[in-house]
Amino acid sequence: MAEVLARLARLVDLKEKNVYKTRAYERAARLIESWPEPVALLVQEGRLEALPGIGASISSIITEIERTGSSHLLESLESEYSPYILAFMTLPRMSEKKARTLHEGLNISTLDELANAAGQGRVRELPGFNETSETRLLDAIQQARDRTGKWIISHALEMAEVMRERVPG
Repeated sequence: MAEVLARLARLVDLKEKNVYKTRAYERAARLIESWPEPVALLVQEGRLEALPGIGASISSIITEIERTGSSHLLESLESEYSPYILAFMTLPRMSEKKARTLHEGLNISTLDELANAAGQGRVRELPGFNETSETRLLDAIQQARDRTGKWIISHALEMAEVMRERVPG
């Protein structure tokens, strides 16, 4: 859930450039990630808005995701951007402008292609990039790969609770 809210924050920032909305989603993501109770329980008991910083709008988005597995807002925002922008924007400090520069300057569309280009020293040749930014990109891609398949304990506990509730008997 926190990951989805963080993605929403980046997309809202990308589309609306509204720092207050962006921060609200970011705060909600951090709060949900660290909250000791499962999101499913908070939704079920209608207690989301009792959490600090969770208002009606974010509460309704969290509830929609919890109940349906998706968000109309997230799907709508994601449909407005090319897949390469969405892929590159998962990296820290990546702006839409930088994502476009990488895509157009190197003719790449995936993180694997970006890692290969950075490993070959081709990223530093683009305007706005240098050896340091190239190294940071490689580190960020490696960190993203290291996180793949790993669960934050609060997410694992939340999923376990949801599965326990759905198993009959």
